[in-house]
Amino acid sequence: MSVKLYDLNMQKIQLRGVKWLEFTTEPPTVNRITDSVWNGDIALGRRRNSRRIQARFYYESNDSVDYKTLRDEFFELLDPLNEMYAVDQDVPLKRWKVEIESYNSLRINPTIAEVSIVFCCLRPFAESIVTTLNSNVGAYTKNSTTFSIQNLGSVDIEPTESELIIKITSISATSSNLKVTNKTTGDLWSYQGVFKAGDVITLDGVKYKRNGLNIIGLTNLGLINIAKGTNEFLIEGLTGQFEITFDFRYLYL
Repeated sequence: MSVKLYDLNMQKIQLRGVKWLEFTTEPPTVNRITDSVWNGDIALGRRRNSRRIQARFYYESNDSVDYKTLRDEFFELLDPLNEMYAVDQDVPLKRWKVEIESYNSLRINPTIAEVSIVFCCLRPFAESIVTTLNSNVGAYTKNSTTFSIQNLGSVDIEPTESELIIKITSISATSSNLKVTNKTTGDLWSYQGVFKAGDVITLDGVKYKRNGLNIIGLTNLGLINIAKGTNEFLIEGLTGQFEITFDFRYLYL
């Protein structure tokens, strides 16, 4: 097997002399939030817990002096203060954002050691390495008032927690009462301000801008979520030609 590690800019972290032996992701778990009543408990909700990945590799140095040099290289590259991405090459299109929770090394002989690592994933999901617009622009760029958007992951995309950028570009369209509805989830976002040819409205998470200027006060403060599977959309209040794009990463359990 093979595992590749990257920094947060997706630059590969070079681990010299390494052969990976294990990369095992623990299953998802939840924390049940309850309140005690006379007969048992009542459920108040559930939240996903962070996850752990058990990993092992061995490394072989050139000689006993190089062994210590290589050991110190790993201490620097696998600093527990640093976040990084881990990619299991058996599933090469997904990445896990991780940090080192524990690192243990067992020296087998003067030049070889086996290292056991526990990676901690504070976010309990893997994510696609590329975004939707980088992988399939046509499927996530629309120019009609009704269309569908696919979320091919196994988790809903919520703009309060996950990367989601929706851009509406007016080519010749005008509007004074723009509405974007995800009919699948029932979410509605509306804007009562001016929208004319050449304008670009951006919904970046919970930040709403027109041509780079904040317009949150002219909206209904609505949020557009993307459910897993097919999402049916309706655009209202536009007259003329426009384009709308959806850029996000699929999330996986």
